[in-house]
Amino acid sequence: RKMSIKNEVATINAMMRYGFREEISHIERFDFSKLSIKGKDKSRRNTFTDEEYARLILVMRTYVSKQACPDEKERLEREMVRDAFYTASNTMLRVGELFNLKWKDILGVKEKYDEEEKLITMVKINVRPETDKTRRGREIWVRGGQYIERMRKRATYTSPEDFVFCAVGTQMKPNKMFWYNHWKVLMNLIDIGDFKERKITWYSCRHWGITCRIRAKVMLSDIAHLAGTSTMLVETNYGHWN
Repeated sequence: RKMSIKNEVATINAMMRYGFREEISHIERFDFSKLSIKGKDKSRRNTFTDEEYARLILVMRTYVSKQACPDEKERLEREMVRDAFYTASNTMLRVGELFNLKWKDILGVKEKYDEEEKLITMVKINVRPETDKTRRGREIWVRGGQYIERMRKRATYTSPEDFVFCAVGTQMKPNKMFWYNHWKVLMNLIDIGDFKERKITWYSCRHWGITCRIRAKVMLSDIAHLAGTSTMLVETNYGHWN
């Protein structure tokens, strides 16, 4: 399929850019012929493919490195962007819920073994009604506690009323352009040039987390509770992972 070919092309160029940055290759990318994807060949998902997600994880390792970003302040910003991405993908929080998290909303962190006997770090989050789209609020145990703990160690301000995601050196939240600008850079680094047309946004992290749990055969009612939505919406809006 054309979409599979497009993903392969993007993977190859992501690899070439990595080699170019590491001075392994003198070629930064290949100029492949553009593929026109229409109709049934066009992906209907507004989230990542498995290949795209894997590329993003790889790219972010370089994105936050001292070699790629020697400026300490900017590197701390990039590390926050990386942890925001991982937190969103694991907790399935909506964008507004995620970026309005305060340290008082982090109710606990614990380690446990999952169904495959892998040790994972869980975090208990209080989603306040004023940040919840449904205005009901919820308390949930979800994956991703290690990223919350990593941010806590880097943070300057960790009082109960301080935001988990705040601008480096301040108690203020970054503005929307901060998040969108970093998102644009990351999407270009992994060769998703049409991310706007596909509507690949920060919200796609939530979509990814939900579809992963559908694949893992988690009960839809449990997913709905964690994501703060209805079982019907989980099935109809997020059930297209395959």
